[in-house]
Amino acid sequence: MSTRAKREDRPGTVLAVSLAVSIALLGAATAQRTDGLNVIVTPGHPFGSASAHRSLMSARQLGATTIAIVPFLWQQNPSSPAIVRGTDMLDDELRQAIRQTKTLGFSVLVKPHVWVPTSWAGAVEPGPEKHWQLWFARYGSELDRIARIAAAEGADSLAIGTELAKTTQRPEWQHLITTARSAFPRTLLYVAHNIEEAEAVPFWPLLDAVGVSLYPPLGADDDRAPRRAAMDAVAERLDLLAARTGKPVV
Repeated sequence: MSTRAKREDRPGTVLAVSLAVSIALLGAATAQRTDGLNVIVTPGHPFGSASAHRSLMSARQLGATTIAIVPFLWQQNPSSPAIVRGTDMLDDELRQAIRQTKTLGFSVLVKPHVWVPTSWAGAVEPGPEKHWQLWFARYGSELDRIARIAAAEGADSLAIGTELAKTTQRPEWQHLITTARSAFPRTLLYVAHNIEEAEAVPFWPLLDAVGVSLYPPLGADDDRAPRRAAMDAVAERLDLLAARTGKPVV
């Protein structure tokens, strides 16, 4: 998204509603639906400010009941093990973000995301075994810090990762999830990139929900039947995934 930029040298927590998303829980005995927005940072509008309040109230007017707060982690390139917390949303700013959003009556998902300049989280692949171990140690440490803040401030759910497609077959996730579970007592999920990654993630049994961000190619804007067919095909695979895992799909 164009509003997301390199964050490690940008001071202060700032707020923008970036991307409207619909979050639906599927495959449960009683279907439950929540609609919400991802919230990311932009200069000039800190959480707790009047402009942040206006943005969140605008989300409510659109029908949002859930806000996904997105603190960024950052690494120089996909193969670097030197992952660090971004400076866009430090601890106190994350606390303020959760407090303000909860005060306004939203359900809160804290959804950490790895920022890689000129690339994306799905390309993260440290390479040598010692780099994998170092990357997971650093990522796990930052996630634990975020999880403890999310728990203390009453966030409703926590994503342990977002679209880290080349990492999910690694055994380190089991320990990372166990650690996150001890720090955060409520809903844990992981957000896979598209249905293909979601179907391949091996650790869904350790989590409370299956998360997936969907970007299916739909074809021409005026070609309604094939677009509907493409969406139906993805929805059917999500239903099968929910049935196989016994987990709701977010």
